[in-house]
Amino acid sequence: MMILTSNRRTPGVRHVKGFTVPLRGFTLVELLAVMAILAILSAAFVVGFRKYQLAGEEEETRTRIRMMEAMAEAEYENLKGDFPPDDYEGLAGRPGNDLNMGSESLIAALTAKDMQASTIESKLLVNTDDDSFPKKITKYDTAEAFEFADRWGNPIAYIHSKHYGRKQKMQAKPKATRILEEQTVEAVKDPKTRGYFKPDSCQMISAGPDGRFGTEDDICNFEVKREAP
Repeated sequence: MMILTSNRRTPGVRHVKGFTVPLRGFTLVELLAVMAILAILSAAFVVGFRKYQLAGEEEETRTRIRMMEAMAEAEYENLKGDFPPDDYEGLAGRPGNDLNMGSESLIAALTAKDMQASTIESKLLVNTDDDSFPKKITKYDTAEAFEFADRWGNPIAYIHSKHYGRKQKMQAKPKATRILEEQTVEAVKDPKTRGYFKPDSCQMISAGPDGRFGTEDDICNFEVKREAP
């Protein structure tokens, strides 16, 4: 007797060694569940990467502050007997406004023509208020009144210890608006001792990632240990 076989495949089944296995596709619910998991993983990666990136930006700003503080002490205070001025005192002129006064004074003093220190690289400099000295007084081939910048392009406040208690006007861009606005900053006191940090030298204060002075993310040349509520 002849047995006829057919090569036709039955729709919806898979043939495995003489057996037929029903084929089953993903349901809409399963596809949506997979997509939700992928979205969660993607969001977690983005958040984790941003935290890592922010930590790097904050550390770079701390490094800039440490470097500038070292220059102020080793290359200026050791030569002049005092830290650089924060009010243009002793400089050959002053800009037309008092915005970013401390930061501009610091850069002008450290890069003055009679200083032996090398010029400060341009990525550390900004001029948010777009002002200039009456003439060129630094090693740069310009009369611009540069400020010392943090990683986010805002000027870092510089306050000489003899002017602790005096407010300075700064021009910076808050992260929320990215629009230049005038802000005020003043020297910070230790909440435990009630005395100023760095009482015999200077304070350097970055507005931090949020671009606003006086908030908890400010980055300074001292450590603020905040009291627990």
